[in-house]
Amino acid sequence: MKAEITISPISNNITEYTPYTLPHRPNPFQITMPPRKTKPPPPTPEESEAEVRSWGYTHVYTWTDPPYAPPPPPSFPVPPPQTNTPLHRKSHYPPHSHAVKTTHLVRKGSLTITYPEDKVPFMETFRVGGRVDVEAGRVHEVFFGVEGGEYVVGEM
Repeated sequence: MKAEITISPISNNITEYTPYTLPHRPNPFQITMPPRKTKPPPPTPEESEAEVRSWGYTHVYTWTDPPYAPPPPPSFPVPPPQTNTPLHRKSHYPPHSHAVKTTHLVRKGSLTITYPEDKVPFMETFRVGGRVDVEAGRVHEVFFGVEGGEYVVGEM
């Protein structure tokens, strides 16, 4: 089909324009993307607790640590740091151990754990879906991210 233009004989104005169109051909450079995969909804606390029970833990509960709030600006002189303040407890559990084997399944936020009395101490961070098991009597120290966290705890 050719492009057609109609000109009005009186005013020399274009009154109608029919563009030329090519027959449809597929574009060889067009990229077709597969449909996006949607994430399944996260498990409910009850489902997470059932999962931890399925691992053999008999005492199971959900534990929440509030977000870490940065301390206010220091006033001078700066007092010595206190490890017993509520702020410190919110973001950190000092070295301790449990009488039974425990597990933590991270549901929200993150959990960083270190084993300060091991021959070679190391630090490991677990995020949503991560699981950490701690043997009975093993000394560990736990830190939380700025977002706090929610964990399903299992005790043998």
